[in-house]
Amino acid sequence: MIKFNFKAAKTFILFITTLGLLICGVMLSFKGQSGSATATYGVAILCLIFTSLQEFEWFEGFGVKAKLDKKIKEADDAIKKLKEIAIPFSELLLTQTARSGRLGTMIKRRERYRLVKDIEKPLLGLGVTEQELEKIKKDWYGFDLFDLCNPIWDNLKVNLNAKLAEKRANLAIINIADAHKMHEEMRQLEAYKEILKKIAYQNNLHTTYQDYANFINNCSAFDQKEKEKLLKENADLIADLKYYCENHDFRRPEYWFKKDDEND
Repeated sequence: MIKFNFKAAKTFILFITTLGLLICGVMLSFKGQSGSATATYGVAILCLIFTSLQEFEWFEGFGVKAKLDKKIKEADDAIKKLKEIAIPFSELLLTQTARSGRLGTMIKRRERYRLVKDIEKPLLGLGVTEQELEKIKKDWYGFDLFDLCNPIWDNLKVNLNAKLAEKRANLAIINIADAHKMHEEMRQLEAYKEILKKIAYQNNLHTTYQDYANFINNCSAFDQKEKEKLLKENADLIADLKYYCENHDFRRPEYWFKKDDEND
């Protein structure tokens, strides 16, 4: 006679429920419903944790009262399992938070920053190391870097586009030989714009701030006076980038938060 295993059935049901919640969370994310998606991910994490707590004998009331069924070592094993579960799901949650406030969603930078700090605290308390946390926040850093790069990128593009517009305006009044040279200079300006785009999208926490300074210093489209002017105009923005690359935090958080506030 086959003996029905209620414990295994309960675990299987919880696992299927968790899987369904994760799928719902992904669908909500694609629809731009970041708040609902985050809540769904949270419930999924709780379900997955309950499927993993084999080391605990019983639960009571709305709080969790656990009586260990074996030795202290088994409690350590349970904590290790919770940590292993928390890391990938926290990465998913932080990635979702990082993407919020974009593509029509409404979470502002100030709120996203607070959410990330609130998530960090319990993870560190659970025993997640700084190195593991850095890995979890990879996507978060990438989006912050892009935000920090944007004003520098825009400023330099404005200057390159102005030079392009000037050359296009002069094409009609020069001879064929000079026009050929002008076309080559215009092609070079377009190439410089592509380099700027690559710097913004490379998500390099080690070199991004230096890449912009190097770009200005090495760009042949600007003369020395223009280079000095651009370096001065972008000095604070490049300093913000440098600080973020070295400390993984904002040098002037209120400056970045108020950009969202001004649009309210």
